[in-house]
Amino acid sequence: MDVIVIAGQSNAVGCTNISTLGDEWISDQFPNGMLYQEGNFDPYTYGCWIQGIHIGMGCGSGQFGLEYGIASVLEKNDTPYAILRYALGGSNLFWDWMPRTKWNVEPQFIAHPGYSYRMWSETVTRGLCRLLQLGYLPNIRALVWMQGESDANQTAAIAEAYENHLRDLFYCMRAELRAPDLPILIGEIATNAPLCPWSDRVREAQRRIADESSNNYLITTGDLPIGADGLHFDGAEMLVLGKRFGMKLSELR
Repeated sequence: MDVIVIAGQSNAVGCTNISTLGDEWISDQFPNGMLYQEGNFDPYTYGCWIQGIHIGMGCGSGQFGLEYGIASVLEKNDTPYAILRYALGGSNLFWDWMPRTKWNVEPQFIAHPGYSYRMWSETVTRGLCRLLQLGYLPNIRALVWMQGESDANQTAAIAEAYENHLRDLFYCMRAELRAPDLPILIGEIATNAPLCPWSDRVREAQRRIADESSNNYLITTGDLPIGADGLHFDGAEMLVLGKRFGMKLSELR
């Protein structure tokens, strides 16, 4: 079973309202896919493998995210796949996602540095173990990373440090997954997010990290306008973004 790991903040969680998506997509379901997720999600989809990916599997039953567009592409391959996600809205890279190698003590609470990284690591472990219990042999195929807004709205110095922080994070994630050549797909944060004054610096850091390794891929968003709330993509744009991730993942299979 190929496993796609998704991590990041709210655009990875899936905070796009279904009401902004055309009705023709709302009833579509993708039965070949399975979804496991932890973070800030609806209890119905939290901490268990669900067969079939459909609309309303984001942070609540009225929201969706990358999983829907990804599934719409992977479904065409007519082979089983699994999406394993830990994401937390508002989480930043410089504190929340601080990797294990930089901890002085193991984070115990959400306010501690590295707590999101710890929860991501434990979520992946739990999800893979439960997939094994269901009789599948999991193969982590790629990591999808969609995050950066919370580092673009703090200070210029934090945005400037994003490149080094992201490089360290990916190194540690690959080491933890024992997959040094794991493909990582980096979702570019929105170009016109008004609440993120240093978004240009974060996007440039994302581009440089993507250029550093043949196993890093930038999924661009420059042509996708941000939604009315200034932080999250609306339905059509989130669907396109998910499909872009899906198409790259399909090429890597």
